Amino acid sequence: MSSKEEVQLCSTHNLELDFFCLTCKKAACTECENFLDCQQKHEMTKMKYAIDTFNQEMCCSHNQPLDFFCLTCKTAVCRECEHFLHQQNHEIVTMKNAVSSFNHEATELLKTAQKVKKKLEKTFHSITASVTYFKDQVDLCRKAIKVQEKKIIQAVQANTRNLILQLDEIQTTMEEGVKDQFEDLDRERDKVNEGITSVNSILNKPQEFQTIVKYKASIIPVEDKVDSVCQSFHARTTVPNFRPSKPLTDLINKDNIGKITVHSLYKVAESDQQFAVTEGQTFEVTVSRLILCPDIQLTAVLTSKSGQESITEIKHLGNGEYRIIGRCDREGDWQLKIMAKDVEIKGSPVNVTVEPSGLVETIDNIGQYKENEKCKPVVDVALDKDGCILVSSDSKEVLKFEQSGLFKDKQDMTQNVRTMHPMSDGRMVFSDNNKSVILCDDQFQEIRRFGNETFFKEPLGLTVNKDNVLYVADCKAHCVYKFNINNGDLLGKIGCEEIRMKGPHHITLTKDGNLVVCDTKNHRVLIFGENDKITRIIEDPLRFSNPYGVAADYEDNIIISSNHELQLFNKHGDFIKQIGSQKSYFWSDLCRPKGICVISKHPRKVAVANVGSNNVKIFNY
Repeated sequence: MSSKEEVQLCSTHNLELDFFCLTCKKAACTECENFLDCQQKHEMTKMKYAIDTFNQEMCCSHNQPLDFFCLTCKTAVCRECEHFLHQQNHEIVTMKNAVSSFNHEATELLKTAQKVKKKLEKTFHSITASVTYFKDQVDLCRKAIKVQEKKIIQAVQANTRNLILQLDEIQTTMEEGVKDQFEDLDRERDKVNEGITSVNSILNKPQEFQTIVKYKASIIPVEDKVDSVCQSFHARTTVPNFRPSKPLTDLINKDNIGKITVHSLYKVAESDQQFAVTEGQTFEVTVSRLILCPDIQLTAVLTSKSGQESITEIKHLGNGEYRIIGRCDREGDWQLKIMAKDVEIKGSPVNVTVEPSGLVETIDNIGQYKENEKCKPVVDVALDKDGCILVSSDSKEVLKFEQSGLFKDKQDMTQNVRTMHPMSDGRMVFSDNNKSVILCDDQFQEIRRFGNETFFKEPLGLTVNKDNVLYVADCKAHCVYKFNINNGDLLGKIGCEEIRMKGPHHITLTKDGNLVVCDTKNHRVLIFGENDKITRIIEDPLRFSNPYGVAADYEDNIIISSNHELQLFNKHGDFIKQIGSQKSYFWSDLCRPKGICVISKHPRKVAVANVGSNNVKIFNY
């Protein structure tokens, strides 16, 4: 039945014949007597599907509907064919099941085809993007070559002009000297010519004896003068000569004006293309793809200048990003060569400089940089947002040094600064000798104070987490207070209930936000996790006692200063190594170290407020 045919109505109930019984081969409406009976006992279908059944192909042998399908012969059969084939052990199913199975396979094939189609489109897009990127790079190379050519031509032309000017100056000097000498010689020649003429005119005239005497006095010395001028001229005369620049000639013959190199569609992060580490320091190099393309296998070889190789690990992070982890155990220059399918990637090789561990800089005699209270020793160090080292010494002057140890500047404060914690937005919180904790802006103007005048007993350690919670370690209150740094509200305190602190000094935060506290008088370091619950205790009498300063580095290692020592532990509290030298209790790089601060990741560096010697020590570790 086509869509243009009229709707068939039941002759009894004048309703549309919606259903068809495949067993009775009769149409019915919903009110027909046989509808319910057939619905329960027979196979019913919608009329529109029954029409398809009426239109189905008939068996050419028996003129019956092809209601079955032979899986063995892969052909449609009627009931009589089915009976015959069944006797021959052929696998027969109903046409409905055959259609269902076939449609399932076809649907799965369509899904696979769509998946392949998407992959094809993605590959086309990736290759097109690669070709476009390639063409862009070719254009950039052409422009760069022209720019290089122009720069070299301009430089050569400028050099040529300078050489011509030099040659002109030499020539001018030469010509001016010759001119003066020629004029002098001309005068002498005139004298000689005059003498010759006069002497010739008095030949045979003995009475002109005085004339002979006169010209002899003027002509004879000219000979010596001529010899002198001649010798002087040739002694002082130089001949210009042009000597082509051999290094330039060699450079042009060897490398021309540059080189064309090829690299894969992956690159090393710019910040990772060259850096320094210390001996044994693990480092990471980030690699990402330049355009959308399939992820591929990378290889990385870490080699020293002497040919020593070190093992690397490559982590695939997905979405075209990789992380290459390496470590160098010997100081010197190393290179990390990164390949993608035998082609070096952009930014490779990575140049790694390995520096020795130990003391690298000492900022001596802090008092010489101050105008007031010169005798007060250094107390704390911190890292400013510009990478400089801030030094406080319980005075109204905060000193600023470059990491090389060079004095840069000083900041006058309204209060004596003891300990301090600069924030990433330029603000700073500090404690003073009046037992106050003060927040100042990036111009070091006071914003607010925390607690009232008698709240703190002796505030020392300070730190602020990413949720703007200020932690203050009070040495004599034996706890750590928590404040909202933006409004000054007291949020609580740590260390008075679950675990009792005794004289806590400096504190810090790990990358995960865990609070690390020097529980000084208990000779231990406490680590607090979520909800201020104690998660770990670092307690090692053989390694340290009376821990004063603490810092967490970029790898979440924990550095502890105590007595005359500086110790490095991992985030689990396991001892790694001692930083600096200590031959005995009485001889060490450090004397009563207190405040410490990690100032560099590449290489790892820590600055230490060395109270006993009133200086700041900087160590590679």
